[in-house]
Amino acid sequence: MKKKFYDLKKVNDLLSGRWLEVLAYLADDDIADAINKPGKHVACPCHKTTNRSGKGDGFRLFKDAAQTGGGICNTCGSFKDGYALLYWLKGWDFSTSLEYIADYLGVEPASPAEREKPKLAAPAESKKPKLAAPAESKKPKLAAPVAPAEGEKPKPVEPEGPKLAPPIKPERMAEIKRIQEEASKGGYGSKQARQNIESVWSQSLSIEENVPSPLFRYWKKRGVLLKTNTLNQDECFRFHPKLPYFDEDGKKTGSHPALISAMKDNDGNIVTLHRTYLTAYGGKARVPCARKMMAVPDQVNGCAIRIGGMPSDGVIGVGEGSETAMSALWVYGIPTWSCVSATIMEGFIPPKEVHTILGWEDKDLSHTGQRSMKILSDRMDALGVNFIRMPIHYGIKKGKKSIDWNDILLEHGRYGFPSWRNLRRAIETRDSHVLAV
Repeated sequence: MKKKFYDLKKVNDLLSGRWLEVLAYLADDDIADAINKPGKHVACPCHKTTNRSGKGDGFRLFKDAAQTGGGICNTCGSFKDGYALLYWLKGWDFSTSLEYIADYLGVEPASPAEREKPKLAAPAESKKPKLAAPAESKKPKLAAPVAPAEGEKPKPVEPEGPKLAPPIKPERMAEIKRIQEEASKGGYGSKQARQNIESVWSQSLSIEENVPSPLFRYWKKRGVLLKTNTLNQDECFRFHPKLPYFDEDGKKTGSHPALISAMKDNDGNIVTLHRTYLTAYGGKARVPCARKMMAVPDQVNGCAIRIGGMPSDGVIGVGEGSETAMSALWVYGIPTWSCVSATIMEGFIPPKEVHTILGWEDKDLSHTGQRSMKILSDRMDALGVNFIRMPIHYGIKKGKKSIDWNDILLEHGRYGFPSWRNLRRAIETRDSHVLAV
């Protein structure tokens, strides 16, 4: 098949804010449920993951999917935009996806004269998701060979083009456009989203003078009680006595005490908030999702819950969960920041004054934590930042899916961590092999 060439900027300009209808046009048979509820969890289109209640929890489109087309699967990984998502769903390369998108938007192929102009670079192939291979059944198929007539030379077989989703009925497309318009109003950049973040933060209480009972009990159960002047130098934590909880359909189901954690950028600005809903007795609230992030921007690189504040000597730790970060801070006193998720951690960018990072690695049966830490380690090596991976050498208990450094603290205390002498040697020599526990 002869490839056509398109002006990428022209296509992307027309595509802005219209990704939901484009994804529906190309893949509604795969992700119709996700398109109906941007930002809400549904069954993964590849492995049909659901939770114990039977509700889909494996995949969701980002809340700003109308702008980006991106989504994430808990197992398969994150897809930053619609091009990456189509590669995962359909196995299409960038130029194939671009051609179909341009066809839907009514963009004509570039003329030979226009092709001489400098072109925008297509997304790097190396950044395509590598965790989940495209389904074999959705790769372009070769036509079945036809036996030539006697004495006739066989003709070369040309591949068929990738298959599209079945045609969408007008009423379905009208519904998608309505969903798309509503989603565009509620994205991270919307006035309402920013007001919600500011409102929750301003309504929350400072913990500088004392730690309220539910939060005190929650941290005590996890062995990470610290003096607030050590823990909260950057005011990364606050407490909300009665935070409303909304289910996946946006319906309020109750109010609960909550730990409010500030995700800040490298300039110290609050980008978004992470909420942990609690009971009065320090447990996690009995809600479908006790840990929830508020609206998140497209780029969260460098953002983290800055537990312990800024470093004085250029050394910080980085981990996924806040309890992991607090455990490392409790043992060593080194500021340790939580990136909340493996995906955000992969793109972490440290402040300029940081020269050494301790990567407190989760150990998962799925290898998600190990893989994400390796990605971050490679990026920091490329930036010239000394990166020391801190893997867990204990095994995962039967019936569990993972183990983190807070589990180590609870079971083994500080003796489950590398000795301070060995850690100091690793920092000074940039040699992680001396970290024998």
